[in-house]
Amino acid sequence: MNNQDVALLIGLLTGDGHIQHKEHRKIISFHSKEIETITLVEQLILKNFQIRKTNCYTDNRDNHTRYKLFYCNKNLTEKFVSLGCPFGNKTNVSFSIPPWITAHKLFLKRYLQ
Repeated sequence: MNNQDVALLIGLLTGDGHIQHKEHRKIISFHSKEIETITLVEQLILKNFQIRKTNCYTDNRDNHTRYKLFYCNKNLTEKFVSLGCPFGNKTNVSFSIPPWITAHKLFLKRYLQ
């Protein structure tokens, strides 16, 4: 399962996403001003994990459209956490790039994209 697509997803999730990984709530969310990024995330998760989004919506903040994509899926959440994704409040949690990504130059390039 460790491949370029998953490395890119982990990079996007680390930068513009959030994982709630609590006993009663397991949610992955992505936020972007670009619909293309949301579409890419949705396509990559479907391709690599065969899981469809739970919800996607837009909001307007300061006259800027922002897209939000949600997955309420325990297995997907636990898979991303097991692959090294940070979860919870990333400003309060120390994390680093997962070793399986840093060990492979192409995976690292995709992660940092």
